[in-house]
Amino acid sequence: ADVVFSPNYLLLPTEKPLIVAIHDLYFMEGSGQDYFGGSFLAAHLRRHLENRAALAVTDSIAVRTQLLGRFPRMEGRVEVVYPGLRPRYRQRATEPVCSALRSELGLPKQYLLCVGDLSTRKNQLRLVDARRRIGEDEAPPLVLCGLSDESRRRVAARCKEIGLRSDLVITLPYLEDDQLHPLMSGAHALI
Repeated sequence: ADVVFSPNYLLLPTEKPLIVAIHDLYFMEGSGQDYFGGSFLAAHLRRHLENRAALAVTDSIAVRTQLLGRFPRMEGRVEVVYPGLRPRYRQRATEPVCSALRSELGLPKQYLLCVGDLSTRKNQLRLVDARRRIGEDEAPPLVLCGLSDESRRRVAARCKEIGLRSDLVITLPYLEDDQLHPLMSGAHALI
């Protein structure tokens, strides 16, 4: 290999130029208890990033700024590469496809959608709280997609705790692209 690419924070042992992708520095902010391996990753980056990475790639200017704030010696070696879309996601699924998926999943015609498993940094439980504060008929139901069974139980418990009707927050497990694309296409809004 001429170059080694690390798609996450772990810097691989190599003498070749190393390119590392950094999506966020949440685990270094002191509140990353739900981030698997956070303390290890923080120590790993502190020891190796400035000395070993030929290039760090971030997916936003904000993360680039945070990274350079913590690792100023990386100046000149941090580039922003915005996330791309698979060709399928560059256009909406047709209404008949969206309608068929809604029927299959038991979803209403209008819904708000948030994709990703529960995480403090993504703050979906606060989103559930926000949905409670909106009048029951003032906004479509919230659909949380990509949740583990444990996360789905936590959301149900939170809804019960705050007195939110169960039909106003719908939880779905991880979905493959053939379902996720029409789910996103049919959403009233993505959160």
